[in-house]
Amino acid sequence: MKIWVIGRHYPAVNNRMRGSFELEQAKMLARRGHDVTYIAVVFHPYKKIREWGFTTWKEDGITICGCSRFFFPEKMKIEMPRFRALSWKQALDRAEKVSGRPDIIHVHYPAMITDPEAVLSRRLKGSAVFCTEHWTAVLAKTIGTREKKRLEAYANNADGFICVGEPLRKAVLELTQTGKEITVIPNVVNPVFRPEAKKTERPYFEFVTAGRLVRVKQIDQVIRAFSRLRKENRDVRLTVLGDGEEKEKLANLAEELKAGDAVTFTGTLPREKAAERIAHADCLICYSNLETFGVPIIEAWACGIPAIASDALGFAEYWKPGLGYIVDQNRTDELYEKMKDVMDGRDAFDPVKIRAFAQEHFSEEAVGGKIEKLYANALHPEQPAIV
Repeated sequence: MKIWVIGRHYPAVNNRMRGSFELEQAKMLARRGHDVTYIAVVFHPYKKIREWGFTTWKEDGITICGCSRFFFPEKMKIEMPRFRALSWKQALDRAEKVSGRPDIIHVHYPAMITDPEAVLSRRLKGSAVFCTEHWTAVLAKTIGTREKKRLEAYANNADGFICVGEPLRKAVLELTQTGKEITVIPNVVNPVFRPEAKKTERPYFEFVTAGRLVRVKQIDQVIRAFSRLRKENRDVRLTVLGDGEEKEKLANLAEELKAGDAVTFTGTLPREKAAERIAHADCLICYSNLETFGVPIIEAWACGIPAIASDALGFAEYWKPGLGYIVDQNRTDELYEKMKDVMDGRDAFDPVKIRAFAQEHFSEEAVGGKIEKLYANALHPEQPAIV
């Protein structure tokens, strides 16, 4: 199949790897034998994709088409919908000249990006349109009127609509009131996340947390629980992967709690480097109070290490004993207790079984097969039986 995958951006360190999930799915589909083009249109005063205007290149078996438009900062609340719509139409027209008409157009974060008319109108040319929603603002039901209209347009008119978790599916149904089916398919774990060939022997236990450093992730509570472990004279470290508006505040908190010497802030890392740091750790923590999915958790499992997650996890239905613990998002004392339990009972977690679980549910084979089945049903619907 010829497939277009549309994402938020082309991931780079200077945009905090925005678009990683989307590009990873594009590359996954290419590895599964499809002809894939990844498309992103960016409206920003300086975070362009390589250069201003339209640019294209080949990467890891897929075609990249990026379109960068100089645009006012979003904080000014300037929309210019006609400019955005025209930019999307022009970008998609250019992409078609580069890679040909697609059989499938798969839009990620449909409430956040694209112009629905520019995308959905291509159904008249024979392309089937699919969407995958990931956005936390949709889960929280805090999207604005314009975003809600985009979501409604796709939910009601796309050939298939996917959410990465059941809570998000329920939020989309409530926001759109659509009568069409919404499918839950989890995120895929990147193959770069795998166990270390040989775990480095060290005298301390290392926790890791990963993601945007924003309030909703509750990294401050992770640091508070971690500082209690330090006060017990435990040999323990905490690595914080990612960047964001809370970074300085979090670093100051670690110093105030006299744990700064044991907390490392890496900033934004390329996926390969992030995978190395997670595989090197002993346990991952995801203590967010609002989470559409929780990708770092499946990345940790793919590396064979357990996780501690809050009960805001977007895929709690998959959880089973032996993978770690789920704790109350409002009880830092419970987080602290489970961190102790993981340290004291580290031998209870079998890395081989943890990785096997991740492969069974979140590998490219597992997730890619589900997506391809939806594509096939849209392109070749079952013919009614002849009576």
